[in-house]
Amino acid sequence: MATLAAIVLLFQIGAGPQALDAAKLNFSKPAAVVEMSGDALPGFPVRLAWSPDGGEIYVRLVRRDRWANETVLHRVISVPAGQIRIADREPPWAVVDWARKSAYSAPGMPQFRVESETRVEQVSPTNAGAGGAIAQNSGDPYGPGFDLGPQGQAILARAMQSQMVTTVTMKIKGQVVSQFVNAQPIPGLMFGWAPEGLDVVAYADSKRRLVIMDRTGRRHEVRDTKGVLLPAWSPDGTRIVWLEQASSRKFVLTIANVSRR
Repeated sequence: MATLAAIVLLFQIGAGPQALDAAKLNFSKPAAVVEMSGDALPGFPVRLAWSPDGGEIYVRLVRRDRWANETVLHRVISVPAGQIRIADREPPWAVVDWARKSAYSAPGMPQFRVESETRVEQVSPTNAGAGGAIAQNSGDPYGPGFDLGPQGQAILARAMQSQMVTTVTMKIKGQVVSQFVNAQPIPGLMFGWAPEGLDVVAYADSKRRLVIMDRTGRRHEVRDTKGVLLPAWSPDGTRIVWLEQASSRKFVLTIANVSRR
């Protein structure tokens, strides 16, 4: 005779994925998989994706010189071993997963979507510093003075006193999930949709903490998270991985398990 647990499992499989309630999720303590710094970090991370079996994670790095010439580099990291290998191109599975996680709407639910707004304004002496702060805290990889560090960014921000500044803000259900100042917007840099049927999104809030939002707008802040960049759900929706930005030249690939209460 089938056990009750087996019957429940068969029912769940037959019914397909069940939408998640952000208020009823449990998260394990975030754990570091591997640190990316020095020679292992020859550029700024702009893309992250899972392999279909959940055993590998792809990271795209972009490096620009002072003339804005761009070099793209590829890294594949094994999970949970944390071994980094160099790849000569982006794996096909990464292209597919990135397209899903960075889309303007949740997979299979077009009404749960990103709303984008562009604002152009002239920076004055009294708010130039704020413009620099926005660029620095928004996950913008190439904000003013990106290659000079926070101090360089602040210096250039003050010099932008009479410059026209373009700000692109992305929101989901009224919550800001990305903001780019004088930079090309990168959907997915600060948020990532869960697999189809789960109807949730993970994103970095204004303080770069990890937050989960469901289709009703309920939110759950994940404890012990900071400097969140490129959050991404595993293909089965049981894990979330992200890069924790410890400094401009150091990122830690971090993972947490997700379960229902």
